[in-house]
Amino acid sequence: MSTLGELGEAGILARILPILSGAANTERTLIGPGDDAALLAVPSGSVVITTDTMIEGKDFLLRGDAPGRSPLGSTGEEIGHKLAVQNLADIAAMGAEPTALVLSLSAPATTPLALIEGIARGLAARSARAGAVVIGGDLGGADMISLTVTAFGELVPGLGGRAIRRDGARVGDVVAVGTPQLGRSSAGLALLLGGHDPAELGDVQRGAEGALEFHRAPEVDLEAGHRLAAALGHDLHAMIDVSDGLLRDAGRLADASGVRIHLDADGLATMAEALRPLADSLGQDPSAWVLGSGEEHAMLICLPPSALQAARDVLRDAGGDLTMVGRVLPAGEEDPRATAAGVNEQGADGSALGWDHFE
Repeated sequence: MSTLGELGEAGILARILPILSGAANTERTLIGPGDDAALLAVPSGSVVITTDTMIEGKDFLLRGDAPGRSPLGSTGEEIGHKLAVQNLADIAAMGAEPTALVLSLSAPATTPLALIEGIARGLAARSARAGAVVIGGDLGGADMISLTVTAFGELVPGLGGRAIRRDGARVGDVVAVGTPQLGRSSAGLALLLGGHDPAELGDVQRGAEGALEFHRAPEVDLEAGHRLAAALGHDLHAMIDVSDGLLRDAGRLADASGVRIHLDADGLATMAEALRPLADSLGQDPSAWVLGSGEEHAMLICLPPSALQAARDVLRDAGGDLTMVGRVLPAGEEDPRATAAGVNEQGADGSALGWDHFE
């Protein structure tokens, strides 16, 4: 099995560039991988940009039995898939269509080439499904694997160059999330960190397998953001993807908009009950998974009640769904109708639940 150190930079690039550039969109990609910089055409004139990093041991565990790895850890393809999703979801949350990505990859010289090829395949394949291509990047040595993607997108036609921001929520809006189920990534993480093999969990094996697969390679609708923006126009007041937990991300949206977002009991309880058998088998609280699960990447949106059905229809046409999870109130106002245990006590800032890179 060849390693990065055995091949050298030129040999590595000769192996992975064909993987990354194989699905290049020639209409937008004027110069792709292999030159000093890439050249991307932007017909709309507006560019949406985001960047994110995944680091071995912090953001993913490699599959294997060696120290620092786990038999339940991620394959290269799963890592590349997840890397694409977490970046392209940020593009989608602005109401934009993803167009291209660049990858900065650093790794030890002892890293097997097959692992890097797998990451490249996963990244390229999931990006291509969303309509984006990898157009370049950088390669370097490091003590552990570090992967940084910068993703680009364009605003959808018909919005007059308007991006969907997180500061547009209005009092009276409903709050909904573009999935019937939150909490799967936290459930999968609990399995991974606890070393719980789904095959050994009896009646909850199937649910455990699904949660673990979702955590390692989340399968989400990356087209939901720009489809909602195109269909709803100015009725889509605010949007953010659930990357750090529902409470934390709803809190960010509320803070930016100068409002209070109150989460309702019913939709959250239904999600929690779906995860309860697995949570009970692990001795954990499914409500905490629903409220605090990061890396879900579903779209959290604020819109007037009159537009809720139209938004639901947009997602159902693609096989998805929309779940109402709350409402927007004036800053500081409580809602006596909400009874979800722990939601009021946590508040909208998500300080007790959710993902923070430095906690």
